[in-house]
Amino acid sequence: MKRFLKLMYVPCVYLRMLAATLLFSLISYAQSGSVGESLYYGVISLLLMQAGYLAGVLVLIWREAARR
Repeated sequence: MKRFLKLMYVPCVYLRMLAATLLFSLISYAQSGSVGESLYYGVISLLLMQAGYLAGVLVLIWREAARR
């Protein structure tokens, strides 16, 4: 659990999300050759990662509330 809390530290999470999205967009651009398509996939990946982060935070809150 402590490792999960450490991984969910906000500045580090956003930097990891940004790095992953940049890499994903570059790979998408290399595959398609379209800047618009790579930006589209980059935005989709950011939204999905943000939803995952929100779910992780909600699980942490739920576990803490259940423990009390």
